[in-house]
Amino acid sequence: FGYFAGFPWFVQFWGRDSCWTIPAVVDYGDFESAKKALKTFAAFQSAEGEIPNVIHDNIKYNSVDATPLWIIALHRYVTNSGDASFLEEMRDNLLRAINWCKGRSDDGFMQNGERETWMDTLDRSGKALEIQAFLIEALRCSSDLLKLLGDGTSREMKEEANRLEQKFE
Repeated sequence: FGYFAGFPWFVQFWGRDSCWTIPAVVDYGDFESAKKALKTFAAFQSAEGEIPNVIHDNIKYNSVDATPLWIIALHRYVTNSGDASFLEEMRDNLLRAINWCKGRSDDGFMQNGERETWMDTLDRSGKALEIQAFLIEALRCSSDLLKLLGDGTSREMKEEANRLEQKFE
């Protein structure tokens, strides 16, 4: 279960597009659909923690933004639905996603390859601005989720988000 990026031309589930859609689906109260979409992407998460960019005939992991957006979407779902058991079910996926995001850099910011952002028709490698904003928000969301899970690293995550935001500014 997921959301098409642009039917009828794009009949695949796109990670970043789905993770942009899930918060809106949560906001209009369709928690079950949002949960199913989150589970779909979690099921295809790489061993390292990356959320796929495309789920279709084959799985493509060529998106630096799908993973932090998945964390943000998970946060929106959990905080609005109150579904603590689903968060517990997603614990390992969340931890792997956090580690994948944090492992993409040597200075805290995420490095992206040439065609790994939503502007995937352009060769723009480096540290794209919007990716850093997604990362900072994903770290804040992770802090909240880890706190709900009783994980002691919640405070560290919030502090890291604040440090990155200051560097970003």
